Formats: sequence, structure tokens, C-alpha cells
Amino acid sequence: MVLRKSDLEILRELDLSHTIRESRRARRITLRVLAGPQLEVVIPSGFNGRGVPEMLASRKDWLARAMKRVENAGAASREGWKLPREVLLRAINRRVVVDGEMKRTGRIHLVEQDESKIFISGEIHHEQLGRRILHQWMRHLGEFHLPPWLQQVSRETGLQFQRAQIRRQKTRWGSCSARGTISLNEKLLFLPPHLVRYIMIHELCHLVHLNHSSPFWNMVSRFEPHWKELDRSITQAGTLVPQWAH
Repeated sequence: MVLRKSDLEILRELDLSHTIRESRRARRITLRVLAGPQLEVVIPSGFNGRGVPEMLASRKDWLARAMKRVENAGAASREGWKLPREVLLRAINRRVVVDGEMKRTGRIHLVEQDESKIFISGEIHHEQLGRRILHQWMRHLGEFHLPPWLQQVSRETGLQFQRAQIRRQKTRWGSCSARGTISLNEKLLFLPPHLVRYIMIHELCHLVHLNHSSPFWNMVSRFEPHWKELDRSITQAGTLVPQWAH
């Protein structure tokens, strides 16, 4: 699929090249601004592309902001790795200040001083070690907060899962297996609570319908009448995740 000339006017205005990728797993059109900057348009298999111009027009401001974030991330990468100054965990309404101390030990350690501050010591200028310790911390928070939350939503809907697990998926916020295991992305902690709850409802409904058929969406709408608006918001939610968390 190739975007029409009229579709490209917005991209030319933003000086943004593009690629089109067809995905069998895609549920909807999604836009990703990558290094370059470059726009990647992901479309479901067999999609005819008629909705792309409208999406580009409606997301013009978002595209400009996303480009700026990518450019800033690239500049930060060229300047060298630094620990984030703070971490905003919208899902649990927590802003965490990050403090650090450089020690040449070949190791790195993280201590939660309280709910609003963590202290990292060791080779804090080593990007791989820094990312790893932050990812471990996020996994711990995800395992502590997300399964009980899922259990609460399960009781509210009456949809019972067998097992919950926390992962760090690249492209999915959550998934549901045929055996009743629901996987939740630890990066959900960066999203606002109403989006996290919607994703949990979405995956719980997959316990009954392992597809995106009309009966599935009818069930989702029973528990979340505003699911269409929330589903559109999910396509932009990745911008809430800081670069170091990817």
C-alpha cells in the first residue's frame, strides 16, 4: 500500500518520511514515530487504507510532538546515558524522584527509600546496567500492583482468569491465552488508571471470546460503554512511556 499524494501533504509539512507495515496481529491502524524521524504506519492485513488520511489529519499535532520527543531522545543518546530525574507512574498516582551516586564497582544497586524516592548507586553512567536495574524495579512494581488490580476488575465483571503474569512486551499492553492466563505489560504503570482498567477489561473479555468479533466488542461495551474512545486513546499511549523503559 502507498499513501496518496494528498495524504503526504501533512508528512511533507512535518518533513517526515514514512513506511507502511502490514501486520496480521494488528487490530487497528497505528502510528509510530521512529528515529530519523520516520513515521511507521502499521495496518491490519487486508486493510485498504481509506482511514489513513483522516488519521493523519487528526493526529497532526500528536505527530509534531512525537517527532520532538524522538529528536530529544536522539540528542540525549548522543550526549550519553543519564538516569532519569524522576519517574511518573500515572497508574498508581506516584511521582518518584531518582537520585544516584557514581561508584566504580562494576555493579549497580537500587534502594527504594520511600514511595516517592529511589536511590541508585554504582556504575550509574553505564547505560546497560542503568536500564537493567530500572527494568527490574518496574517489574517488581508491576508484580505488586497489577495482579491485585486485575483481580478486582475480575470480581467486578465476573470474568475469572486462571493466572496473571507481568511481562515487558514490545508492542502489546496485554494478552490472554486459551488457558486463561492474562499477561500484563509492566509499562501499564505509565498509563492513566482509566486506560489500565480498560485494557484489563479487554483482556478479561478474551477469556470468553478469543477474537475481536462483534460478540467480543458487545461484551466489552457491557463493562465499559466508552470503549471506542478508550481504544483510540490506546493508540497514542506509547508516548507516555519514557525512552529508558523500552
